[in-house]
Amino acid sequence: MGRTFWGYQVCFATRTEPAQHDAGLGYVPAIEGCWCERRIGRLIDGLDLDLLTAARTAALNAHAPYSRFRVGAAVLAGGRIYTGCNVENASYGLTICGERVAIFAAIAAGSRRIDAIALSCVDASPEGSAPLHMPCGACRQVMAELAPPDLPIFVDAVGRFTLDQLLPFAFRLQPAEQERSGDQG
Repeated sequence: MGRTFWGYQVCFATRTEPAQHDAGLGYVPAIEGCWCERRIGRLIDGLDLDLLTAARTAALNAHAPYSRFRVGAAVLAGGRIYTGCNVENASYGLTICGERVAIFAAIAAGSRRIDAIALSCVDASPEGSAPLHMPCGACRQVMAELAPPDLPIFVDAVGRFTLDQLLPFAFRLQPAEQERSGDQG
């Protein structure tokens, strides 16, 4: 039996029980005991389900033909949700993570600060190692540029963290505008 969100029986399965689940975020009843049921059951108190659902949905749009590891992210900024997914490239250095895509979408829309972020690695087993679900160092540093240390970060199947917990000694520079205004004051 699935969980009810927005009046639907929702299953977030992506690779089990293909006869019962569609290839991605399926608005069909989940099978009791399947891994998607356990994943939903592991959600923590206070988790913003809209943000996490947006991250899971974004992951389904990922272009991950090499790793087959789809990642989605959803950023809350200025009261709006911006999503992103990882986009791989044969020249691996040109690949971009879902977290940065979502953050850059918020910036491109005019936001200058992010208020929360959720991420989901839909191809990582919920029973797997927590590090497989966590944002990379580059993404953490980008978050540090645009968010306070207490930024809530919701990691699907792992839990809720703050930016300071994931990147305790973030590299920070003071923007030139603040330096100039500080010199004048």
